[in-house]
Amino acid sequence: MAARSRRVALTAQEAGFIAHALTLAPRVLKSATRDLNRRHGLGPHGAWILRLIGNGQVVYPLDVTRYFLIGRSLISDELARLKRAQLIGYRRSAIDGRRVELTLTPLGRTVMRQIRAALTRLVASRLAGHSKADVLRFASVLQAFVLEA
Repeated sequence: MAARSRRVALTAQEAGFIAHALTLAPRVLKSATRDLNRRHGLGPHGAWILRLIGNGQVVYPLDVTRYFLIGRSLISDELARLKRAQLIGYRRSAIDGRRVELTLTPLGRTVMRQIRAALTRLVASRLAGHSKADVLRFASVLQAFVLEA
């Protein structure tokens, strides 16, 4: 933990090297789900929304908006698309009956498993030259980067 509190001394070139890789990463990740997106009409965030719901990272539609930091209308369109594709459903919250919770349908769970498999294949193949310990350390560093407040 103490290592995270200190500033890492990087040159502008080194920081740019990291930023460049992070900039290109979404393109590679999207390629892993492209076929599933087309087959199920998922839209730009559909695969990721399914994973978030399935992993319990989002429960309410507003959670999705906050996660992606994009407008409610765009998320509403994506959720409607997933609902039409019979991948998600809504249920009344047991905690607050005024709110609806997002759930995966059986088809949605199947598609989410396919997404997980596609991402696992992608990561395993792209990082094949690295040890599992290095890959997990890399993931930990990325998590710290994106989640650091």
